Amino acid sequence: PELLIPDRRDGVLSMLSSRPLTSTDYLSARFASLLTIVSAFLLVPQIVLFLGQVGTDPEGLLKGIGNAADTIPKIIAVAAIYALAYVPLGFVIASLSNRKAVAASVYLATAIALTTFADAIVRNASFTGSKWAALISPINTADAANHWIFGSTDNSSLLAVAGIDPIWAVVALIVGGMAMTGFSVARYQRLM
Repeated sequence: PELLIPDRRDGVLSMLSSRPLTSTDYLSARFASLLTIVSAFLLVPQIVLFLGQVGTDPEGLLKGIGNAADTIPKIIAVAAIYALAYVPLGFVIASLSNRKAVAASVYLATAIALTTFADAIVRNASFTGSKWAALISPINTADAANHWIFGSTDNSSLLAVAGIDPIWAVVALIVGGMAMTGFSVARYQRLM
């Protein structure tokens, strides 16, 4: 909300678009800013944990980094998955709201509602294809992808209950992220 709403509310979009700045340029810069912030929020604690873990290696820090180097790409991939799960949804909601507090509240409510709705459909519905509703929950899909990337299993996860392979979680996040980003771009092309 902090990245998109003030410019719209304060009426500076027309000023920004009077320069050689397109709506795609504007949204790309805002999206990159949000992605950077969320990625830092996701990666910094993981880096601290990684350094703490390798720092306690009996063979020393450098040997510990070498021994655990295979987890670095996995950490980056999981951070990218979670960013893909959270950033486009937040971007869409912020592009539709004019108030920051409302957008933040709607974002949280939407994430929780999607998770609750997906859980209810997967566990209780009996219609054909109901298991695929598990993919509408960004929280569940990101968690399933996390377990898949690190090679662990969580048989209690919604995707495991639905019997959906975790690769479909990644596909759903990519497709959903592209659709939500496309929606935001289309909306701002009308506004600018």
